[in-house]
Amino acid sequence: TFTLGHRRIGVTICEDIWTDPRFTTRQRYRVDPLRHLAAQRLDLMVNLSASPWHHEKDGIRQALVTDASRLLACPVAYVNAIGGNDELVFDGRSLDGWVIESHADSETHPDGRPVWRVRDGAIECDGLGFGFLRTQAAFADFTLRLEFLLGTGPDGRPTNSGLGLRTGPFDRRRSRTTRPSIRGWEIQLIDDAPAEPSATSSGSLYRYRAPLAAALRPAGAWNELEVTMVGPRIRVTINGRLIHDLDQTTVPRLRTKPLSGHVALQNHGGPVRYRNPLLS
Repeated sequence: TFTLGHRRIGVTICEDIWTDPRFTTRQRYRVDPLRHLAAQRLDLMVNLSASPWHHEKDGIRQALVTDASRLLACPVAYVNAIGGNDELVFDGRSLDGWVIESHADSETHPDGRPVWRVRDGAIECDGLGFGFLRTQAAFADFTLRLEFLLGTGPDGRPTNSGLGLRTGPFDRRRSRTTRPSIRGWEIQLIDDAPAEPSATSSGSLYRYRAPLAAALRPAGAWNELEVTMVGPRIRVTINGRLIHDLDQTTVPRLRTKPLSGHVALQNHGGPVRYRNPLLS
């Protein structure tokens, strides 16, 4: 805090105001910054932020700032940088910037319904056959955060999906060699609880590496996934639990995996939803 003229002003940085349990489960500080400032009877609080955008984020920001203003009993100036080194890979309304690549029978249902669509601000795969939804842009070093929800197919079988990383375009004529798990990386996403971690279980680097822990929530619940890829270093968490932390050059089968490529979401015949993908 500082004094300007006769006004007492407090300054917070980004996550300092993200203490509302409605929007976060992370407790970042031993002492709540807002409650600490509330005891100092401020005339103004300024929050400096470069908080990344995602669908519905504006409403969350407004709720956080409103609650902070009530707690502090003073105005709050929310100052947010635009852009913040983030790549908007999904606008919440369309599949602009994405390419559907599938087997010939896996793009529309017999009644004409698309396999991939946007509904309620999320990318939805109404599973049929096999294929991918791939970003047009390619990336090298990045952190990708997204949420996913696995459903249950009409036959009762659990959904099998996956997140492709640093991959190339999928060619249905060369399906076995151009899918992400071969050409690049795939993080397996399948409702397989309570399966023990393996090279094909949920969270695995499919075919190659078992996750350190089984961290998936049950079908029908949203999960948070974060992947950081910097050069050969790969770090993955699901629901806040670390499941991979490795250097691909130390694993013989992974040494030649590409260091750049596209992001892809997998259609493997079951319903799955993805929301708030953010790449920085």
